Amino acid sequence: MTQPIEAHGKRLAAFDGLRGVAAIVVLFHHIQIPGGIFDRGYYAVDLFFVLSGFVVAQTYEPALALGISWATFMRVRLERLYPMLLLGGLLGVLLFPTFAVDSDLIPRELNWPLALISQFLMIPFLVGSGAFIFNIVQWSIIYELLANGAHAAMVKYLTNWMLAAICAGSFVALALAFPVYDNLSFGWSKETFMIGLARAGFGYFSGVLLQRTIKSWQRFIPIIPTWAVIAGLVIVLGAPTRMFFPESLQIVSMLTLLALVAIAMLASKSRGASELSAELGILSYPLYAIQTPLLAAIMWLIAQSPLGADGPKSPTIAVGAVAICFVAWLIGRSVEQPLIKWRNQAARQTAIRSARQKARGVPPER
Repeated sequence: MTQPIEAHGKRLAAFDGLRGVAAIVVLFHHIQIPGGIFDRGYYAVDLFFVLSGFVVAQTYEPALALGISWATFMRVRLERLYPMLLLGGLLGVLLFPTFAVDSDLIPRELNWPLALISQFLMIPFLVGSGAFIFNIVQWSIIYELLANGAHAAMVKYLTNWMLAAICAGSFVALALAFPVYDNLSFGWSKETFMIGLARAGFGYFSGVLLQRTIKSWQRFIPIIPTWAVIAGLVIVLGAPTRMFFPESLQIVSMLTLLALVAIAMLASKSRGASELSAELGILSYPLYAIQTPLLAAIMWLIAQSPLGADGPKSPTIAVGAVAICFVAWLIGRSVEQPLIKWRNQAARQTAIRSARQKARGVPPER
């Protein structure tokens, strides 16, 4: 997940819209809608990686090239990402009694001190086979931070050819791993942690490469409405492809990764729907960070209600999903956005902006 995105001085509203819709798609994926709809919604995480690589390259590479330290950069990234993770973790602890016991994710006997250390110090796999007990989605943020750290450490040596090699190698690794697991949902479990590095590597460094080479490819991209780009994303991630392409699912899955890169390219030049996209951007990261504990609580309430195990759950879950989105939007408006504005006043943020302006040939702010 990323901060508001700019390219060449102009805000890319479509990226905000994509982030928001992608977070909603992940929510739908966790709901497990019948018929296989959004069964592949986990690919939204791969889009997050692409957008993150793009925006980090745009926002921070000039500062890194001009001497901003690795430690300063990583502190800025942690300051950006941790508050919502903290909130999601606290919700997970508070609502933990509503979580369903799952031998793959949540052990029956929980080592609470170790689980709390794991969650809030962001150390995965200390308890159980899942990355984190109280808020499972935190696994992807760990991969993003690992990608951020590698990017910053290697930025002076990371040529475009090297980026292309990383992306190609990661893509091949994912293709080879697919037959073993019959999907690309890697990284959230202990078993798939290492191959999850390839998943993050392909998405994140594809985004970096796109941003670095934007002048060479963007002129060939048609200008289409933002709503069309977002609709394309929903179709790509929502279609029940396992139902229609059971024999060629691996090919479809690998093409989906490439389609997400293409969607990011189209979004870089799309126009319109800026207000709606901005609002979607505001709810995106809070929604991603808090959805799993809140959804667990909703499912628990349904199980305790007269609906029980046999009642029509779908309408109730739909209402709950809308409520989760609204709560996330409120948190984005009232908590995250003020935090972003406050952090932007810090000296390290001023130094990063100055370096970016210097790289673009813009006179420094006075």
